[in-house]
Amino acid sequence: MRHMDSVDSQFYKIAAGLWSIQMCLVLILLVIFQESTGYPHKVDYPLPHIALLLLGTGILSVGSYGYWRHRAAIDCLAERRSEGPIGLLSVAVFFIQAYLFYNIYFLTDWDVKNITATAKNLVSDNWEIRYNFDRYPNNLMLTRILTILFRLNNAFGSVAEPEFFVILVQCAASCVAGFVLYQVVKDLTKPACGYAVWLVYVLHVAFNPWLTIPYTDAMTLLIPISVLRLYQTARTGKYALLKWAAMGFLCAFGYQLKPQCVIILIAIVLCEGVGFLGRNPQWADRLKRLGMAAIGAAAALILCSRVLIPSLGIETDPEQRFGPSHYLMMGLNWDTCGSWSGDDVSYSGSFATAAERTNANLQAAKGRLQDMGFTGLIKHLARKSLLNFGDGTYAWGVEGIFYAYIFPERNDFASPLLREIFYTTGKYYPCFAVFQQLIWTTILLSSAGILMYLLTEKEKAQEVGVITLSLVGLVWFQTIFEARARYFFAYAPLFLVAATLGWIGFVRFFRNRIRKKRHRPCH
Repeated sequence: MRHMDSVDSQFYKIAAGLWSIQMCLVLILLVIFQESTGYPHKVDYPLPHIALLLLGTGILSVGSYGYWRHRAAIDCLAERRSEGPIGLLSVAVFFIQAYLFYNIYFLTDWDVKNITATAKNLVSDNWEIRYNFDRYPNNLMLTRILTILFRLNNAFGSVAEPEFFVILVQCAASCVAGFVLYQVVKDLTKPACGYAVWLVYVLHVAFNPWLTIPYTDAMTLLIPISVLRLYQTARTGKYALLKWAAMGFLCAFGYQLKPQCVIILIAIVLCEGVGFLGRNPQWADRLKRLGMAAIGAAAALILCSRVLIPSLGIETDPEQRFGPSHYLMMGLNWDTCGSWSGDDVSYSGSFATAAERTNANLQAAKGRLQDMGFTGLIKHLARKSLLNFGDGTYAWGVEGIFYAYIFPERNDFASPLLREIFYTTGKYYPCFAVFQQLIWTTILLSSAGILMYLLTEKEKAQEVGVITLSLVGLVWFQTIFEARARYFFAYAPLFLVAATLGWIGFVRFFRNRIRKKRHRPCH
Protein backbone atom coordinates (compact mmCIF):
# COMPACT_ATOMS: atom_id res chain seq x y z
CA MET A 1 0.00 0.00 0.00
CA ARG A 2 1.35 3.41 -0.96
CA HIS A 3 2.08 6.11 1.58
CA MET A 4 -0.40 8.93 1.93
CA ASP A 5 -0.04 11.94 -0.36
CA SER A 6 1.28 15.07 1.29
CA VAL A 7 -2.14 16.78 1.50
CA ASP A 8 -3.67 13.69 3.10
CA SER A 9 -0.77 13.25 5.46
CA GLN A 10 -0.86 16.84 6.69
CA PHE A 11 -4.60 16.63 7.25
CA TYR A 12 -4.28 13.48 9.35
CA LYS A 13 -1.42 15.00 11.34
CA ILE A 14 -3.56 18.06 12.08
CA ALA A 15 -6.44 15.81 13.25
CA ALA A 16 -4.11 13.76 15.46
CA GLY A 17 -2.47 16.93 16.74
CA LEU A 18 -5.86 18.42 17.65
CA TRP A 19 -6.74 15.32 19.61
CA SER A 20 -3.38 15.26 21.41
CA ILE A 21 -3.75 18.94 22.35
CA GLN A 22 -7.30 18.39 23.57
CA MET A 23 -6.25 15.49 25.75
CA CYS A 24 -3.33 17.42 27.21
CA LEU A 25 -5.68 20.28 28.13
CA VAL A 26 -8.20 17.85 29.65
CA LEU A 27 -5.48 16.17 31.72
CA ILE A 28 -4.22 19.56 32.93
CA LEU A 29 -7.78 20.42 34.02
CA LEU A 30 -8.19 17.10 35.83
CA VAL A 31 -4.82 17.21 37.58
CA ILE A 32 -4.67 20.89 38.55
CA PHE A 33 -8.22 22.24 38.68
CA GLN A 34 -10.64 19.38 39.28
CA GLU A 35 -10.37 19.27 43.06
CA SER A 36 -10.71 23.05 43.52
CA THR A 37 -13.43 23.65 40.91
CA GLY A 38 -17.10 23.35 41.72
CA TYR A 39 -19.57 22.05 39.13
CA PRO A 40 -22.76 19.95 39.09
CA HIS A 41 -22.49 16.17 39.49
CA LYS A 42 -18.85 16.44 40.51
CA VAL A 43 -17.25 13.21 41.70
CA ASP A 44 -14.72 13.44 44.51
CA TYR A 45 -12.17 10.64 44.54
CA PRO A 46 -10.07 9.54 47.53
CA LEU A 47 -6.99 9.68 45.29
CA PRO A 48 -6.00 12.83 43.34
CA HIS A 49 -5.83 12.57 39.56
CA ILE A 50 -2.05 12.92 39.52
CA ALA A 51 -1.84 9.76 41.63
CA LEU A 52 -4.26 7.95 39.31
CA LEU A 53 -2.22 8.98 36.27
CA LEU A 54 1.05 7.91 37.86
CA LEU A 55 -0.46 4.60 38.92
CA GLY A 56 -1.95 3.99 35.47
CA THR A 57 1.29 4.92 33.74
CA GLY A 58 3.23 2.64 36.09
CA ILE A 59 0.94 -0.33 35.37
CA LEU A 60 1.23 0.23 31.61
CA SER A 61 4.99 0.65 31.85
CA VAL A 62 5.44 -2.58 33.79
CA GLY A 63 3.19 -4.40 31.35
CA SER A 64 5.07 -2.97 28.37
CA TYR A 65 8.43 -3.91 29.88
CA GLY A 66 7.23 -7.45 30.56
CA TYR A 67 5.99 -7.74 26.99
CA TRP A 68 9.26 -6.36 25.61
CA ARG A 69 11.31 -8.90 27.57
CA HIS A 70 9.23 -11.81 26.27
CA ARG A 71 7.81 -10.35 23.07
CA ALA A 72 8.89 -13.20 20.79
CA ALA A 73 7.08 -15.87 22.83
CA ILE A 74 4.04 -13.66 23.45
CA ASP A 75 3.71 -12.67 19.79
CA CYS A 76 4.09 -16.27 18.67
CA LEU A 77 1.40 -17.47 21.07
CA ALA A 78 -0.97 -14.59 20.22
CA GLU A 79 -0.56 -15.04 16.47
CA ARG A 80 -1.11 -18.79 16.60
CA ARG A 81 -4.25 -18.42 18.71
CA SER A 82 -5.87 -15.17 17.80
CA GLU A 83 -9.61 -14.98 17.04
CA GLY A 84 -10.67 -18.42 18.34
CA PRO A 85 -9.85 -17.83 22.03
CA ILE A 86 -11.23 -14.28 21.89
CA GLY A 87 -14.51 -15.63 20.53
CA LEU A 88 -14.74 -18.23 23.30
CA LEU A 89 -13.77 -15.69 25.94
CA SER A 90 -16.44 -13.30 24.62
CA VAL A 91 -19.08 -16.01 25.06
CA ALA A 92 -17.82 -16.61 28.62
CA VAL A 93 -18.01 -12.87 29.33
CA PHE A 94 -21.64 -12.84 28.16
CA PHE A 95 -22.61 -15.48 30.73
CA ILE A 96 -20.71 -13.62 33.44
CA GLN A 97 -22.52 -10.41 32.45
CA ALA A 98 -25.87 -12.17 32.56
CA TYR A 99 -25.27 -13.43 36.10
CA LEU A 100 -23.73 -10.20 37.34
CA PHE A 101 -26.44 -7.92 35.93
CA TYR A 102 -29.27 -10.26 36.94
CA ASN A 103 -28.17 -9.71 40.52
CA ILE A 104 -27.99 -5.93 40.34
CA TYR A 105 -30.41 -4.65 37.71
CA PHE A 106 -33.26 -2.39 38.76
CA LEU A 107 -35.86 -0.13 37.19
CA THR A 108 -34.77 3.47 36.74
CA ASP A 109 -36.74 6.69 36.31
CA TRP A 110 -36.15 9.63 33.87
CA ASP A 111 -36.72 8.99 30.13
CA VAL A 112 -36.13 5.24 30.40
CA LYS A 113 -39.15 4.63 32.66
CA ASN A 114 -41.68 6.32 30.39
CA ILE A 115 -40.26 4.95 27.14
CA THR A 116 -40.24 1.35 28.38
CA ALA A 117 -43.72 1.81 29.84
CA THR A 118 -44.96 3.10 26.47
CA ALA A 119 -43.34 0.16 24.65
CA LYS A 120 -44.98 -2.31 27.05
CA ASN A 121 -48.35 -0.63 26.54
CA LEU A 122 -48.04 -0.84 22.77
CA VAL A 123 -47.11 -4.53 22.93
CA SER A 124 -50.23 -5.21 25.03
CA ASP A 125 -52.41 -3.06 22.70
CA ASN A 126 -52.78 -0.40 25.37
CA TRP A 127 -52.50 3.00 23.68
CA GLU A 128 -51.49 4.96 26.77
CA ILE A 129 -48.44 7.02 25.68
CA ARG A 130 -46.21 7.78 28.66
CA TYR A 131 -43.59 9.91 26.94
CA ASN A 132 -43.51 13.31 25.22
CA PHE A 133 -42.55 12.26 21.71
CA ASP A 134 -43.64 15.66 20.37
CA ARG A 135 -40.62 17.22 22.04
CA TYR A 136 -38.23 14.30 21.63
CA PRO A 137 -39.21 12.34 18.49
CA ASN A 138 -35.69 10.87 18.32
CA ASN A 139 -36.78 8.34 20.96
CA LEU A 140 -39.46 6.89 18.68
CA MET A 141 -36.86 4.56 17.16
CA LEU A 142 -35.82 3.37 20.62
CA THR A 143 -39.45 2.70 21.44
CA ARG A 144 -39.83 0.69 18.25
CA ILE A 145 -36.79 -1.44 19.07
CA LEU A 146 -38.10 -2.04 22.59
CA THR A 147 -41.47 -3.19 21.26
CA ILE A 148 -39.71 -5.64 18.94
CA LEU A 149 -37.59 -7.00 21.79
CA PHE A 150 -40.56 -7.23 24.17
CA ARG A 151 -42.55 -9.17 21.55
CA LEU A 152 -39.56 -11.40 20.93
CA ASN A 153 -39.34 -12.12 24.63
CA ASN A 154 -43.04 -13.00 24.66
CA ALA A 155 -42.52 -15.31 21.69
CA PHE A 156 -39.88 -17.16 23.69
CA GLY A 157 -42.38 -17.64 26.50
CA SER A 158 -41.15 -14.69 28.59
CA VAL A 159 -37.78 -16.25 29.36
CA ALA A 160 -36.94 -13.15 31.40
CA GLU A 161 -38.52 -9.99 32.70
CA PRO A 162 -38.94 -7.62 29.71
CA GLU A 163 -36.26 -5.14 30.78
CA PHE A 164 -33.81 -7.90 31.58
CA PHE A 165 -34.32 -9.45 28.14
CA VAL A 166 -33.24 -6.09 26.65
CA ILE A 167 -30.24 -6.11 28.99
CA LEU A 168 -29.26 -9.56 27.68
CA VAL A 169 -29.42 -8.26 24.11
CA GLN A 170 -27.27 -5.28 25.08
CA CYS A 171 -24.78 -7.63 26.74
CA ALA A 172 -24.57 -9.73 23.59
CA ALA A 173 -24.00 -6.60 21.50
CA SER A 174 -21.28 -5.45 23.91
CA CYS A 175 -19.48 -8.80 23.57
CA VAL A 176 -19.59 -8.49 19.78
CA ALA A 177 -18.26 -4.93 20.12
CA GLY A 178 -15.35 -6.25 22.19
CA PHE A 179 -14.59 -8.88 19.55
CA VAL A 180 -14.67 -6.24 16.79
CA LEU A 181 -12.42 -4.00 18.90
CA TYR A 182 -9.91 -6.84 19.10
CA GLN A 183 -9.97 -7.23 15.31
CA VAL A 184 -9.45 -3.50 14.74
CA VAL A 185 -6.47 -3.28 17.09
CA LYS A 186 -4.99 -6.57 15.89
CA ASP A 187 -4.91 -5.33 12.29
CA LEU A 188 -3.57 -1.91 13.27
CA THR A 189 -0.85 -3.34 15.52
CA LYS A 190 -0.52 -7.05 16.39
CA PRO A 191 -2.64 -9.77 18.09
CA ALA A 192 -0.90 -9.31 21.46
CA CYS A 193 -2.09 -5.68 21.61
CA GLY A 194 -5.56 -6.86 20.61
CA TYR A 195 -5.67 -9.23 23.59
CA ALA A 196 -4.49 -6.48 25.95
CA VAL A 197 -7.05 -3.90 24.83
CA TRP A 198 -9.82 -6.51 24.89
CA LEU A 199 -9.06 -7.21 28.55
CA VAL A 200 -9.26 -3.50 29.38
CA TYR A 201 -12.52 -3.30 27.42
CA VAL A 202 -14.03 -6.11 29.51
CA LEU A 203 -13.08 -4.42 32.78
CA HIS A 204 -14.12 -0.92 31.74
CA VAL A 205 -17.05 -1.44 29.35
CA ALA A 206 -18.38 -5.02 29.30
CA PHE A 207 -18.78 -5.06 33.09
CA ASN A 208 -20.00 -1.47 33.22
CA PRO A 209 -23.44 -1.21 34.87
CA TRP A 210 -24.70 1.12 32.13
CA LEU A 211 -25.46 -2.09 30.25
CA THR A 212 -28.29 -2.66 32.75
CA ILE A 213 -30.10 0.44 31.50
CA PRO A 214 -32.25 -0.28 28.41
CA TYR A 215 -31.40 2.97 26.67
CA THR A 216 -29.52 4.32 23.67
CA ASP A 217 -26.13 4.66 25.38
CA ALA A 218 -25.65 0.89 25.64
CA MET A 219 -27.80 0.10 22.61
CA THR A 220 -25.49 2.00 20.23
CA LEU A 221 -22.22 0.69 21.68
CA LEU A 222 -21.68 -1.65 18.73
CA ILE A 223 -22.21 0.94 15.98
CA PRO A 224 -19.11 3.23 15.96
CA ILE A 225 -16.57 0.42 16.36
CA SER A 226 -18.34 -1.68 13.69
CA VAL A 227 -18.26 1.24 11.26
CA LEU A 228 -14.53 1.66 11.94
CA ARG A 229 -13.98 -2.06 11.27
CA LEU A 230 -15.95 -1.90 8.03
CA TYR A 231 -13.89 1.08 6.94
CA GLN A 232 -10.68 -0.70 7.85
CA THR A 233 -11.54 -3.84 5.86
CA ALA A 234 -13.24 -2.04 2.95
CA ARG A 235 -9.89 -0.54 1.96
CA THR A 236 -8.16 -3.89 1.49
CA GLY A 237 -10.73 -6.71 1.59
CA LYS A 238 -13.59 -8.08 -0.48
CA TYR A 239 -17.07 -6.63 -0.97
CA ALA A 240 -15.74 -3.10 -0.51
CA LEU A 241 -18.75 -1.28 -1.95
CA LEU A 242 -21.19 -3.33 0.13
CA LYS A 243 -19.18 -2.44 3.22
CA TRP A 244 -19.45 1.24 2.33
CA ALA A 245 -23.21 0.85 2.03
CA ALA A 246 -23.23 -0.88 5.43
CA MET A 247 -21.28 2.03 6.95
CA GLY A 248 -23.86 4.51 5.75
CA PHE A 249 -26.73 2.28 6.87
CA LEU A 250 -25.35 1.75 10.39
CA CYS A 251 -24.60 5.42 10.99
CA ALA A 252 -27.97 6.63 9.67
CA PHE A 253 -29.78 3.94 11.67
CA GLY A 254 -27.75 4.83 14.77
CA TYR A 255 -28.57 8.51 14.23
CA GLN A 256 -32.23 7.64 14.83
CA LEU A 257 -31.19 6.44 18.29
CA LYS A 258 -28.34 8.81 19.16
CA PRO A 259 -27.15 11.69 16.94
CA GLN A 260 -23.53 11.12 17.98
CA CYS A 261 -23.50 7.89 15.90
CA VAL A 262 -23.24 9.90 12.67
CA ILE A 263 -20.02 11.65 13.76
CA ILE A 264 -17.81 8.77 12.62
CA LEU A 265 -19.45 8.83 9.17
CA ILE A 266 -18.76 12.56 8.93
CA ALA A 267 -15.12 11.83 9.83
CA ILE A 268 -14.93 9.19 7.09
CA VAL A 269 -16.45 11.53 4.50
CA LEU A 270 -13.95 14.25 5.48
CA CYS A 271 -11.02 11.86 5.13
CA GLU A 272 -12.26 10.71 1.74
CA GLY A 273 -12.91 14.31 0.72
CA VAL A 274 -9.36 15.34 1.54
CA GLY A 275 -8.23 12.49 -0.71
CA PHE A 276 -9.60 14.44 -3.68
CA LEU A 277 -6.87 17.02 -3.06
CA GLY A 278 -4.02 14.50 -3.30
CA ARG A 279 -1.71 13.92 -6.21
CA ASN A 280 -3.58 10.72 -7.11
CA PRO A 281 -7.18 11.45 -6.08
CA GLN A 282 -8.79 8.37 -7.73
CA TRP A 283 -11.97 10.33 -8.35
CA ALA A 284 -14.05 7.47 -9.71
CA ASP A 285 -13.26 5.07 -6.85
CA ARG A 286 -13.85 7.68 -4.14
CA LEU A 287 -17.14 8.79 -5.69
CA LYS A 288 -18.31 5.18 -5.87
CA ARG A 289 -17.47 4.63 -2.21
CA LEU A 290 -19.19 7.83 -1.05
CA GLY A 291 -22.15 7.08 -3.31
CA MET A 292 -22.60 3.63 -1.76
CA ALA A 293 -22.41 5.14 1.74
CA ALA A 294 -25.10 7.63 0.73
CA ILE A 295 -27.28 4.82 -0.64
CA GLY A 296 -26.88 2.86 2.59
CA ALA A 297 -27.75 5.93 4.68
CA ALA A 298 -30.80 6.65 2.53
CA ALA A 299 -31.97 3.04 2.89
CA ALA A 300 -31.72 3.29 6.70
CA LEU A 301 -33.58 6.61 6.80
CA ILE A 302 -36.35 5.25 4.56
CA LEU A 303 -36.63 2.07 6.64
CA CYS A 304 -36.89 4.05 9.87
CA SER A 305 -39.09 6.93 8.70
CA ARG A 306 -41.40 4.98 6.36
CA VAL A 307 -41.61 1.55 7.99
CA LEU A 308 -40.36 1.11 11.56
CA ILE A 309 -41.41 4.39 13.20
CA PRO A 310 -44.81 4.74 11.46
CA SER A 311 -45.66 1.17 12.51
CA LEU A 312 -45.83 2.43 16.10
CA GLY A 313 -48.88 4.48 15.18
CA ILE A 314 -47.73 7.47 17.27
CA GLU A 315 -48.42 10.86 15.70
CA THR A 316 -46.14 13.75 16.65
CA ASP A 317 -46.48 17.51 16.28
CA PRO A 318 -43.36 18.93 14.53
CA GLU A 319 -44.12 22.36 15.98
CA GLN A 320 -43.40 21.05 19.48
CA ARG A 321 -40.04 19.50 18.65
CA PHE A 322 -36.95 20.65 20.55
CA GLY A 323 -34.28 21.32 17.92
CA PRO A 324 -30.51 21.89 18.07
CA SER A 325 -30.99 25.48 19.25
CA HIS A 326 -32.51 24.20 22.51
CA TYR A 327 -29.46 22.02 23.21
CA LEU A 328 -27.13 24.87 22.25
CA MET A 329 -28.89 27.14 24.76
CA MET A 330 -28.80 24.42 27.41
CA GLY A 331 -25.10 23.83 26.69
CA LEU A 332 -24.45 27.45 27.65
CA ASN A 333 -26.23 27.22 30.99
CA TRP A 334 -23.64 28.22 33.60
CA ASP A 335 -25.62 26.97 36.61
CA THR A 336 -25.99 23.42 35.26
CA CYS A 337 -22.57 23.48 33.58
CA GLY A 338 -24.21 22.77 30.23
CA SER A 339 -26.01 19.64 31.43
CA TRP A 340 -29.76 19.02 31.48
CA SER A 341 -31.80 21.91 32.88
CA GLY A 342 -35.45 21.70 33.87
CA ASP A 343 -35.77 25.48 33.63
CA ASP A 344 -34.46 25.45 30.07
CA VAL A 345 -36.90 22.67 29.16
CA SER A 346 -39.79 24.71 30.58
CA TYR A 347 -38.58 27.81 28.71
CA SER A 348 -38.38 26.00 25.37
CA GLY A 349 -41.72 24.32 25.99
CA SER A 350 -43.42 27.69 26.50
CA PHE A 351 -43.34 28.52 22.77
CA ALA A 352 -46.12 27.39 20.47
CA THR A 353 -44.19 26.96 17.23
CA ALA A 354 -40.80 25.61 16.21
CA ALA A 355 -39.80 28.92 14.61
CA GLU A 356 -40.58 30.89 17.78
CA ARG A 357 -38.73 28.34 19.88
CA THR A 358 -35.65 28.37 17.68
CA ASN A 359 -35.50 32.17 17.66
CA ALA A 360 -35.96 32.37 21.45
CA ASN A 361 -33.33 29.68 22.07
CA LEU A 362 -30.79 31.46 19.85
CA GLN A 363 -31.48 34.79 21.55
CA ALA A 364 -31.09 33.19 24.97
CA ALA A 365 -27.84 31.54 23.87
CA LYS A 366 -26.57 34.87 22.54
CA GLY A 367 -27.48 36.56 25.82
CA ARG A 368 -25.63 33.92 27.84
CA LEU A 369 -22.53 34.35 25.69
CA GLN A 370 -22.64 38.11 26.22
CA ASP A 371 -23.12 37.71 29.97
CA MET A 372 -20.16 35.33 30.20
CA GLY A 373 -17.75 37.33 28.08
CA PHE A 374 -14.62 35.74 26.72
CA THR A 375 -13.11 34.88 30.11
CA GLY A 376 -16.38 33.52 31.43
CA LEU A 377 -16.85 31.38 28.34
CA ILE A 378 -13.39 29.84 28.79
CA LYS A 379 -14.25 29.04 32.42
CA HIS A 380 -17.57 27.58 31.35
CA LEU A 381 -15.96 25.34 28.74
CA ALA A 382 -13.35 24.24 31.29
CA ARG A 383 -16.09 23.26 33.75
CA LYS A 384 -17.97 21.41 30.99
CA SER A 385 -14.80 19.51 30.17
CA LEU A 386 -14.47 18.49 33.82
CA LEU A 387 -18.11 17.39 33.83
CA ASN A 388 -17.61 15.35 30.65
CA PHE A 389 -14.22 13.82 31.45
CA GLY A 390 -14.18 13.79 35.23
CA ASP A 391 -16.28 10.67 35.74
CA GLY A 392 -14.92 7.34 34.54
CA THR A 393 -18.23 5.64 35.42
CA TYR A 394 -19.85 7.71 32.64
CA ALA A 395 -22.01 9.55 35.20
CA TRP A 396 -23.49 6.38 36.66
CA GLY A 397 -26.35 7.15 39.05
CA VAL A 398 -26.76 10.78 38.03
CA GLU A 399 -29.99 10.78 35.99
CA GLY A 400 -33.34 11.52 37.65
CA ILE A 401 -34.56 9.19 40.39
CA PHE A 402 -32.02 6.60 39.37
CA TYR A 403 -33.05 3.69 41.59
CA ALA A 404 -36.80 3.95 41.06
CA TYR A 405 -37.47 0.31 41.92
CA ILE A 406 -34.95 -2.20 43.25
CA PHE A 407 -35.87 -5.86 42.91
CA PRO A 408 -35.54 -8.14 45.96
CA GLU A 409 -32.13 -9.72 46.31
CA ARG A 410 -31.79 -12.78 44.09
CA ASN A 411 -29.69 -14.73 46.60
CA ASP A 412 -27.93 -14.32 49.93
CA PHE A 413 -24.36 -13.80 48.74
CA ALA A 414 -23.84 -12.50 45.19
CA SER A 415 -26.69 -9.98 45.14
CA PRO A 416 -25.77 -8.17 48.38
CA LEU A 417 -22.06 -8.10 47.49
CA LEU A 418 -22.54 -6.93 43.90
CA ARG A 419 -24.99 -4.25 44.95
CA GLU A 420 -22.48 -2.95 47.49
CA ILE A 421 -20.04 -2.60 44.57
CA PHE A 422 -22.23 -1.23 41.76
CA TYR A 423 -24.90 0.81 43.56
CA THR A 424 -23.81 4.37 44.33
CA THR A 425 -25.01 3.86 47.91
CA GLY A 426 -22.92 0.71 48.32
CA LYS A 427 -20.04 0.28 50.73
CA TYR A 428 -17.56 -0.65 48.00
CA TYR A 429 -18.84 1.69 45.30
CA PRO A 430 -16.04 4.28 45.88
CA CYS A 431 -13.53 1.51 45.07
CA PHE A 432 -15.39 0.75 41.85
CA ALA A 433 -15.52 4.46 40.92
CA VAL A 434 -11.79 4.93 41.57
CA PHE A 435 -10.98 1.83 39.54
CA GLN A 436 -13.02 3.08 36.59
CA GLN A 437 -11.49 6.56 36.83
CA LEU A 438 -8.02 5.00 36.93
CA ILE A 439 -8.73 3.21 33.65
CA TRP A 440 -10.41 6.26 32.14
CA THR A 441 -7.63 8.74 32.92
CA THR A 442 -5.05 6.23 31.68
CA ILE A 443 -7.01 5.95 28.43
CA LEU A 444 -7.02 9.73 28.06
CA LEU A 445 -3.30 10.00 28.79
CA SER A 446 -2.37 7.18 26.42
CA SER A 447 -4.51 8.51 23.59
CA ALA A 448 -2.59 11.81 23.71
CA GLY A 449 0.34 10.00 22.09
CA ILE A 450 -1.55 9.15 18.90
CA LEU A 451 0.30 11.84 16.94
CA MET A 452 3.59 10.12 17.80
CA TYR A 453 2.13 6.85 16.53
CA LEU A 454 1.05 8.49 13.29
CA LEU A 455 4.55 9.82 12.65
CA THR A 456 5.92 6.26 12.67
CA GLU A 457 3.02 4.47 10.92
CA LYS A 458 2.26 6.46 7.78
CA GLU A 459 0.50 3.54 6.11
CA LYS A 460 -2.07 3.57 8.94
CA ALA A 461 -2.67 7.30 8.58
CA GLN A 462 -6.14 7.09 7.10
CA GLU A 463 -7.52 4.88 9.89
CA VAL A 464 -5.86 7.11 12.48
CA GLY A 465 -7.41 10.13 10.78
CA VAL A 466 -10.90 8.64 11.05
CA ILE A 467 -10.37 7.69 14.71
CA THR A 468 -9.05 11.08 15.77
CA LEU A 469 -11.56 13.10 13.74
CA SER A 470 -14.42 11.04 15.21
CA LEU A 471 -13.25 11.65 18.77
CA VAL A 472 -12.49 15.32 18.15
CA GLY A 473 -15.97 15.73 16.67
CA LEU A 474 -17.55 13.90 19.61
CA VAL A 475 -15.80 16.14 22.14
CA TRP A 476 -16.73 19.31 20.25
CA PHE A 477 -20.33 18.09 19.97
CA GLN A 478 -20.57 17.72 23.75
CA THR A 479 -18.69 20.95 24.33
CA ILE A 480 -21.12 22.93 22.19
CA PHE A 481 -24.36 21.17 23.10
CA GLU A 482 -25.61 19.34 26.21
CA ALA A 483 -22.87 17.87 28.39
CA ARG A 484 -22.96 14.48 30.11
CA ALA A 485 -20.25 11.87 30.63
CA ARG A 486 -22.55 9.00 29.58
CA TYR A 487 -22.65 10.35 26.03
CA PHE A 488 -19.07 9.08 25.65
CA PHE A 489 -20.09 5.49 26.42
CA ALA A 490 -21.00 4.47 22.85
CA TYR A 491 -17.57 5.63 21.67
CA ALA A 492 -15.65 3.89 24.48
CA PRO A 493 -14.22 1.27 22.06
CA LEU A 494 -12.83 4.06 19.85
CA PHE A 495 -11.26 5.70 22.90
CA LEU A 496 -9.57 2.38 23.60
CA VAL A 497 -8.26 2.11 20.03
CA ALA A 498 -6.84 5.64 20.30
CA ALA A 499 -5.29 4.82 23.69
CA THR A 500 -3.63 1.67 22.33
CA LEU A 501 -2.11 3.50 19.37
CA GLY A 502 -1.14 6.46 21.53
CA TRP A 503 0.66 4.30 24.08
CA ILE A 504 2.57 2.57 21.28
CA GLY A 505 3.51 6.03 20.02
CA PHE A 506 4.83 7.03 23.46
CA VAL A 507 6.82 3.80 23.80
CA ARG A 508 8.40 4.20 20.38
CA PHE A 509 9.25 7.84 21.02
CA PHE A 510 11.02 7.22 24.34
CA ARG A 511 12.68 4.05 23.08
CA ASN A 512 14.14 5.96 20.11
CA ARG A 513 15.35 8.73 22.42
CA ILE A 514 17.11 6.20 24.64
CA ARG A 515 18.72 4.52 21.64
CA LYS A 516 20.00 7.85 20.33
CA LYS A 517 21.55 8.66 23.69
CA ARG A 518 23.25 5.27 23.85
CA HIS A 519 24.74 5.66 20.37
CA ARG A 520 25.76 9.30 20.80
CA PRO A 521 29.54 9.57 20.27
CA CYS A 522 31.66 10.59 23.25
CA HIS A 523 33.79 13.77 23.03
